[in-house]
Amino acid sequence: MNAQQEQNLRNVARALRESPRPDMFHMGLYGHPCGTPACALGHYAARPDLNGGRLVLAENEEPLRPRWIPRGEMTLTDRLGYIATYCDWIVQYEFGLSGSEAHALFNGHDGCGGAKTATEAADYIEAFIARKRATR
Repeated sequence: MNAQQEQNLRNVARALRESPRPDMFHMGLYGHPCGTPACALGHYAARPDLNGGRLVLAENEEPLRPRWIPRGEMTLTDRLGYIATYCDWIVQYEFGLSGSEAHALFNGHDGCGGAKTATEAADYIEAFIARKRATR
């Protein structure tokens, strides 16, 4: 993880701490159909001021939506509009993570240590960064 990738990950924690609706936090969704971010990545993708527009929280539309994501659901896309998942190469590159690290941080079942709140997720990400720095 280089300095920019570390800052990107810090920006995920910042987006979570500045959540417009922390009561809507949920690691199982990128965002709610109303456009409110839900998971850690959804919060980051909803903040182009923090991510430079590289990841976007957007409503799924034809023809890019895969069959398993219902129309109207919020999804994560790259700046070209291609669907991205929590462990895709673009996410791994954005934060300097391995596939297993991306899974541990961002999966919808127990990502961010099973965080139930935006604050718990931010705390987990900040602790992850500290552990990663300690092993450099």
